Amino acid sequence: MNSEALVTSMNSEGLHVLFQQVVESNKNYGKAMELFGENSMQAQKARDLYNERFAAWRREHYWETFCSTEGPWQPECRSYDC
Repeated sequence: MNSEALVTSMNSEGLHVLFQQVVESNKNYGKAMELFGENSMQAQKARDLYNERFAAWRREHYWETFCSTEGPWQPECRSYDC
Protein backbone atom coordinates (compact mmCIF):
# COMPACT_ATOMS: atom_id res chain seq x y z
CA MET A 1 0.00 0.00 0.00
CA ASN A 2 1.52 3.31 -0.99
CA SER A 3 1.64 6.23 1.44
CA GLU A 4 -1.18 8.13 -0.32
CA ALA A 5 -3.53 5.14 -0.03
CA LEU A 6 -2.53 4.70 3.61
CA VAL A 7 -3.32 8.35 4.41
CA THR A 8 -6.67 8.06 2.60
CA SER A 9 -7.59 4.89 4.48
CA MET A 10 -6.59 6.48 7.80
CA ASN A 11 -8.66 9.57 7.01
CA SER A 12 -11.62 7.41 5.98
CA GLU A 13 -11.35 5.41 9.18
CA GLY A 14 -11.14 8.58 11.25
CA LEU A 15 -14.16 10.03 9.45
CA HIS A 16 -16.07 6.81 10.08
CA VAL A 17 -15.29 6.96 13.81
CA LEU A 18 -16.38 10.60 13.95
CA PHE A 19 -19.60 9.76 12.09
CA GLN A 20 -20.32 6.88 14.49
CA GLN A 21 -19.95 9.35 17.37
CA VAL A 22 -22.42 11.69 15.66
CA VAL A 23 -24.95 8.87 15.29
CA GLU A 24 -24.48 7.79 18.91
CA SER A 25 -24.86 11.32 20.26
CA ASN A 26 -27.96 11.82 18.10
CA LYS A 27 -29.55 8.73 19.66
CA ASN A 28 -28.65 9.97 23.15
CA TYR A 29 -30.13 13.38 22.35
CA GLY A 30 -33.37 11.76 21.20
CA LYS A 31 -33.58 9.67 24.36
CA ALA A 32 -32.89 12.69 26.59
CA MET A 33 -35.63 14.69 24.87
CA GLU A 34 -38.04 11.79 25.23
CA LEU A 35 -37.27 11.19 28.91
CA PHE A 36 -36.68 14.70 30.24
CA GLY A 37 -38.34 17.05 27.75
CA GLU A 38 -36.94 19.34 25.10
CA ASN A 39 -36.00 22.20 27.43
CA SER A 40 -34.37 20.10 30.14
CA MET A 41 -30.74 20.47 31.16
CA GLN A 42 -30.05 16.84 30.15
CA ALA A 43 -31.44 17.44 26.65
CA GLN A 44 -29.43 20.65 26.30
CA LYS A 45 -26.22 18.84 27.28
CA ALA A 46 -26.99 16.02 24.84
CA ARG A 47 -27.74 18.57 22.11
CA ASP A 48 -24.49 20.42 22.79
CA LEU A 49 -22.52 17.17 22.60
CA TYR A 50 -24.27 16.26 19.34
CA ASN A 51 -23.53 19.70 17.86
CA GLU A 52 -19.88 19.47 18.93
CA ARG A 53 -19.42 16.02 17.39
CA PHE A 54 -21.26 16.98 14.21
CA ALA A 55 -19.06 20.07 13.83
CA ALA A 56 -15.92 17.94 14.26
CA TRP A 57 -17.12 15.43 11.65
CA ARG A 58 -18.16 18.18 9.25
CA ARG A 59 -14.81 19.96 9.57
CA GLU A 60 -12.83 16.76 8.92
CA HIS A 61 -15.13 15.73 6.05
CA TYR A 62 -14.79 19.15 4.43
CA TRP A 63 -11.00 19.11 4.51
CA GLU A 64 -10.83 15.49 3.40
CA THR A 65 -13.04 16.29 0.41
CA PHE A 66 -11.30 19.57 -0.41
CA CYS A 67 -7.79 18.15 -0.27
CA SER A 68 -8.69 15.03 -2.23
CA THR A 69 -10.24 17.08 -5.05
CA GLU A 70 -7.97 20.14 -5.02
CA GLY A 71 -4.78 18.30 -4.20
CA PRO A 72 -2.07 18.60 -1.58
CA TRP A 73 -0.44 21.53 -3.38
CA GLN A 74 -3.12 23.89 -2.07
CA PRO A 75 -1.86 26.03 0.85
CA GLU A 76 -4.78 24.98 3.05
CA CYS A 77 -3.98 21.32 2.52
CA ARG A 78 -0.32 21.79 3.32
CA SER A 79 -1.19 23.49 6.60
CA TYR A 80 -3.88 20.90 7.29
CA ASP A 81 -1.41 18.14 6.39
CA CYS A 82 -3.56 16.10 4.04
